[in-house]
Amino acid sequence: MHCADGTVIACVNCSTGLYYLWAMHTHTAFTIRSIVTMPLPLAVWHVCMGHAANSTLRKAEKVVEGLSLDPLEKSTGPGDHIDCPSCLMGKQKQLPFPSHARHCTTHVAELIHIDVWGPINIATLSGETFFIAFTDDFSHFSTVYLMKHKSEVYSHLQRYITWIENQSGQ
Repeated sequence: MHCADGTVIACVNCSTGLYYLWAMHTHTAFTIRSIVTMPLPLAVWHVCMGHAANSTLRKAEKVVEGLSLDPLEKSTGPGDHIDCPSCLMGKQKQLPFPSHARHCTTHVAELIHIDVWGPINIATLSGETFFIAFTDDFSHFSTVYLMKHKSEVYSHLQRYITWIENQSGQ
């Protein structure tokens, strides 16, 4: 960003999907104004405004400076019909799992749920960027191991099996 005289007052860098604003002069106050030269489709404003309902966008157009909807879409009626896959998926309901599909465990270590996750963007102080979580279905006790490499999964699985067998006596 530049002042009217051409001096740089701030830079914007993109790193790992985040935008960082570096102000060159912390004492300088500045504002940013975006000018929309033509009306944007309702779908664009819908996403930009956090998936707001069409009726909300039509009301906001009257009071928000710069928000102008496509005139052709204004005439389609006052309904809140939205052709947005994210909104439709968010409104869907799912039936519960059938009771015959549920397996009730009766003792520790009968059923273990395992989740491997990573790599994460920021490593731990000792350099781990992956983790593996073991959760016992009966006790709901969870154990988490940190890993530097995904190839460590098997050794942690062996370690956990030995530990859970010793704890449960089985």
